[in-house]
Amino acid sequence: MRVSPRPLILVSSVQSLAFSDPIDRILAELDAERSTEGFAKKKEGDARRHKKAQAEYVEDFHGAVVTFLAFHTNHTDVAARMARAVTDHAPLSAAARWPGPSVSRRNSEQRQP
Repeated sequence: MRVSPRPLILVSSVQSLAFSDPIDRILAELDAERSTEGFAKKKEGDARRHKKAQAEYVEDFHGAVVTFLAFHTNHTDVAARMARAVTDHAPLSAAARWPGPSVSRRNSEQRQP
């Protein structure tokens, strides 16, 4: 593996006086960006989309649990209650998606000799 040399960055004396540390400069830029109205609107939109995706994911997970349990049709009420209990207990996040029973089963089959 070839490691490329770091590029040489020239900083003017005015910049170096205003921002002696690159971290301070970057933090100042972030603060300026995050203080705008547009950024606040973007964050609100992101939160709405995340909430919607999270709700959809929780229901998908619940359905996957019901399918995985595969209770007889005479016991659908017990399966639904158990699946809801599992879903409510699980730390679900749409950001860390569970691959689902079909994917996890497929992966476990591949690992077995």
